[in-house]
Amino acid sequence: MKDGNVVNEKGKVLDVAGSRDVNNNDVVVWSRHNGLNQQWDVVYTDEPEPPVNFIPNKPFVLINQMRGKRLLTLSESNFVVQSRNNSPEQLFKFDPATKTIKMFSNQLHSLALSHAGKSRNLVAHKTDGAWY
Repeated sequence: MKDGNVVNEKGKVLDVAGSRDVNNNDVVVWSRHNGLNQQWDVVYTDEPEPPVNFIPNKPFVLINQMRGKRLLTLSESNFVVQSRNNSPEQLFKFDPATKTIKMFSNQLHSLALSHAGKSRNLVAHKTDGAWY
């Protein structure tokens, strides 16, 4: 996390594609420009205010800062934004050992880029390290 951006090892950030604030719009990785479509709050399930950094192994949701305040959500094998529905697909944890964001319900899967990091598509993938 840096200034509201979720940043990977190569300086790319989570980005709601095309700044389209609608349910089921793809979340990709893009060059940082600090638009609202790249701004996220980490909100822990038991704390009302977002902290500055990730707290290891504690469940959280990622809320985009566009008007709809939609959550990062796993849909099949890729990520989209959706209104809060309290599903396990909207819950994550930070693993300090691998420095990855993992699905809370399936901790074998982390945020990753498809095609071994050669794509902008964000997917859930078995990984034990970087999501570049």
